[in-house]
Amino acid sequence: MEAEAAPKIATRGVLSFNVGNICLGARVEEVSGLLDAERIAPLPRQMDGLVGVVAFRGEMVPVLDLASYLGVDVPRAASARYAVVLGRGADRFGVLVPELPRLLHPRDLGDAELSTTDPELGALIASVYQAEGRSVHCLNYLHIFDSIMPAATSSATGSRAHR
Repeated sequence: MEAEAAPKIATRGVLSFNVGNICLGARVEEVSGLLDAERIAPLPRQMDGLVGVVAFRGEMVPVLDLASYLGVDVPRAASARYAVVLGRGADRFGVLVPELPRLLHPRDLGDAELSTTDPELGALIASVYQAEGRSVHCLNYLHIFDSIMPAATSSATGSRAHR
């Protein structure tokens, strides 16, 4: 039986950035903004992968550290870090990236087979594009966000269940 080809996902462009030696990206349709990540406020008892929160357009947005989540060592150079703010609907969160992302135009993007991507990323990949001779992995950021910050459950509901 032949493996199914990766679905073709159209985009208006991709913001690309490197985390370690992995070229990652976010489709511009999912990007709400880009922030200088100097002013990230840490949270008490935060989980691994969560750096803190940052103010974005009048609301506090959680910021995830992709390098930490993916287990990639990234040198902490004196250069600035950035937060790419992603969103779907009313949900917003930032992804910490160690460099200023580059915008790749759709004419510069070719589709890649999902089977040719980094096997360690596996199910985290939503789509892959070829640009400048490299594979640009667009991750399933909502899946990552949900794994770090699972939906809150009501403690009142939970306490009733134990009675």
